[in-house]
Amino acid sequence: MKTREQITAELLKQNRVDCEKNAKTDYYKGLAVQQGHEVVDKLIAEREEYSTVITAELEKRLTEEAYLTCEDFDHFDVNCCDTCHTCYPHYEMWVVVLSDGRNAWVCDSIRRILMRETKVVPSSPEEEEKFKLLREIFGGNTPDPVEDALHEATLAATSDEERLYYCLRYAHHTYKRKRGHQTVESLVSLALSLPGRGPAQSSKSA
Repeated sequence: MKTREQITAELLKQNRVDCEKNAKTDYYKGLAVQQGHEVVDKLIAEREEYSTVITAELEKRLTEEAYLTCEDFDHFDVNCCDTCHTCYPHYEMWVVVLSDGRNAWVCDSIRRILMRETKVVPSSPEEEEKFKLLREIFGGNTPDPVEDALHEATLAATSDEERLYYCLRYAHHTYKRKRGHQTVESLVSLALSLPGRGPAQSSKSA
């Protein structure tokens, strides 16, 4: 569990590290040769100033004193979503409320398990068009029969234990397992023995 101050400090540090890495890339070195160091210095300064955007967004989203984070859900044995953690995490990470009232700040792979979700299905023609556009931007969407089967099984499940089982299998299929030495059934039993074991809900502040 981390305080909102700790989460904010970590993301600001990550932003500074990214700025330092960018300054050393061939792109920035080439830009300095072509357009001068002043142009590069301005770009780096603008990136560093982005910390104000990060802080403002987190102040808006993190309204509680403390949050469980992905590390607290290591018992799911699933890899985190790298995009959520590294590509604008102040926007991409999720805030959910567990069944015991605690709040969690987690990436998509953990959120899906907590909320008993598999793949997102468009709820309207407009949303389907939006999804289609996103698929085209990111290189299309190859049909995955395993993903489809697990999604159908989750929808047909009649108990939370069964839904959790299929959601874990879905997460392991999509994001891969960290260790893989325990059966999914044992992971389900462990998860259901911990506080906040029921389905989570999206936070209104998210």
